[in-house]
Amino acid sequence: MTVIRTIPSTPSSARHLVSEAMEYLAFLKESGYARSVTEFDFRLVLDEAVENALRHGNGCDAKKRITVTVRAYKRTAVITVKDEGAGFYAEDVVDPRAA
Repeated sequence: MTVIRTIPSTPSSARHLVSEAMEYLAFLKESGYARSVTEFDFRLVLDEAVENALRHGNGCDAKKRITVTVRAYKRTAVITVKDEGAGFYAEDVVDPRAA
């Protein structure tokens, strides 16, 4: 099962999207999907990823969009968040575990 939502980069749109996604998770669990996914973990991951897209990716520019995809499987769910920011090269980011 997959759902895709695209929103403007505004805090109110982000809050609404997270609420909608939490309702979708409840539906998934009632339908026998995402059995190993906790509400806490799902919300934490989604909140952080959408907030990063909003602030760091799109710079809170309401003209830019954030697209969230949730793919549900029997035991898990995969959340993908895309913004319209400039991006970065992963190989240029210092590994936080290498301190």
